[in-house]
Amino acid sequence: MPNPNSSNPPRRGTKAAYARYRGVAKSTVHEAVRRGAIPIGPDGLIDFEAADKVWSPGLRVRPDAVLRVPAAGVTPEDVEAVWKTLEEAGYPVPEDRTLVTFRQARLAREILAGRAQRLRLAKQRGEFLDRRRAEAEAFAAARAARDALLAWPSRVSAELAAELGVDRYRLEVALRERMRALLAEVADRIGGRGGGER
Repeated sequence: MPNPNSSNPPRRGTKAAYARYRGVAKSTVHEAVRRGAIPIGPDGLIDFEAADKVWSPGLRVRPDAVLRVPAAGVTPEDVEAVWKTLEEAGYPVPEDRTLVTFRQARLAREILAGRAQRLRLAKQRGEFLDRRRAEAEAFAAARAARDALLAWPSRVSAELAAELGVDRYRLEVALRERMRALLAEVADRIGGRGGGER
C-alpha cells in the first residue's frame, strides 16, 4: 500500500492506491481514468509517474490530503509561502515546514484573498495616496520653503542693520551664508547623509 507522505512513490498501483497517493477520493481517480485524463495500463494499474505528468490541478482534493513536493505540482516555495502566510496571520506553524495539507493551503489562499479585498476597498475609498503625486507635492513644498528662506536675508537685512547699527551689505551676506549652511545641514539630515543628531 503506497504511503502518500513517502518521498519515493510506488511506480504502479491501483486506482485506490493512486487516489491515496494523490490525496484525492477514489471516485476522482476513477472519473479521471474514465475520461481518459489519466492513462491506465492493460493490467488495470496506473503508472504513477506517467499519471503525475498529466494530473489536472482542477481535480478535487481531500481537505486533509498532504500536498507532496513535487508530485502534486507543488514546489517547496509554494509550501513555504503557505506557512509564511499562516504564520503572519497568527496560526501555529510546525518546525517541519516541508509538508502542508490542502486545507492549510486553502486557508492561506483565503487569508491572502481577504487581504487583497481589504486593499481594493481601501483604494476605492481613497485611503491610499498616489506616491508620485505625494512626492511631487512634497518636493514643491520643500522648494518653496527653501526659496523663501534664501530670500529672507535680503528682505530683513536693511531693517536689522538699522536696528543694530551695522553695515547692511555685510549683514545680508552673513545671514545668507548662515541660511545656506542651515539648509545644507537640513538637506543632509533629511537625505540620511548627515551624521549629526536629528
